[in-house]
Amino acid sequence: AATGIFGYSPSEALNGMRVEELVPERFKAQHRAGMNRYHETGRGPYIDANRLLDLPAVAKSGKEIRVEMSLSPVGPEDESGGPYVLAIVRDITERNRAEEFAAQLLRHLSGEPVSESDTALPEMSSEPRAPLEEAQKVELTARELEVLRLLALGKTNRQIAQEMLVNISHILDNIGC
Repeated sequence: AATGIFGYSPSEALNGMRVEELVPERFKAQHRAGMNRYHETGRGPYIDANRLLDLPAVAKSGKEIRVEMSLSPVGPEDESGGPYVLAIVRDITERNRAEEFAAQLLRHLSGEPVSESDTALPEMSSEPRAPLEEAQKVELTARELEVLRLLALGKTNRQIAQEMLVNISHILDNIGC
């Protein structure tokens, strides 16, 4: 993650890189307090969350990105200052942009007014791919609208797939097969 997501070389990542370097400046005091609490008690809201965390992070370039992270304590305290925490990190910046775009599209297709500030996403063209009149004529199935609704709620592709899954054996049982 340090090389692919954050832009650090392997030697930088393995030779003294501190996690705090990945925390946006506005959250560093909160991060330090959380780390101190964890070292004192072995507990904390993130380590105890038992869920994926959606957090801002800073790449080596200084650019802020969004990451999805899970944390797990590993190993007992040792002479080098443990305990340690395993962090599994994924860059979700583009996924968040796509979800926001889907939410905007759903608002537009639902006939809700879309403000000028909602029409352009950062680093994305605001040029329409089809004339607006043509886009309004698109008819979506109830299932497609449900997928857009779930995207607008911030559900991931996996969550949508699980929610929209049709249980084939249940259908076959109901029709007597």
